[in-house]
Amino acid sequence: MFERLINSFGQPANQQENAALLDAELQLAAAILLFGTLPVDHDIAANETAALQHSLQQLLRLSPDKTHRLIARAAAAVAKDSGIMASATLLKHRTSLSFRLDVMHAVKTVICADGRLHDNEIERHQRIARLLGLPAQDLQLSA
Repeated sequence: MFERLINSFGQPANQQENAALLDAELQLAAAILLFGTLPVDHDIAANETAALQHSLQQLLRLSPDKTHRLIARAAAAVAKDSGIMASATLLKHRTSLSFRLDVMHAVKTVICADGRLHDNEIERHQRIARLLGLPAQDLQLSA
């Protein structure tokens, strides 16, 4: 009976957040969103890749080795299909609002890591926020 209720109404928010930390599919979706921000300004700086590694470790509470493997999987997925809609939609429907806000904070950290903010990065940030169902005006980046 409880399974039918969960299937009908979804998981409670606190279980959704824990699901993101334990579910490999949700972890990969978050990694794809973050990894996909690296090439947006056409220059991948070392501090951006370091910020990616650190942000994913913090967001998903992973060891450095697991984070490195997750980034490699995200890189392979982005190489096959650079679209972010599927990953963002998955996170929107299967994670809590607080987790999605944490994802946006991580995206901002990666985007701003090189000290330069490009129009493409601002647009990518806004698009991810929209796809995650977050109010973009509350998450503005400015050049």
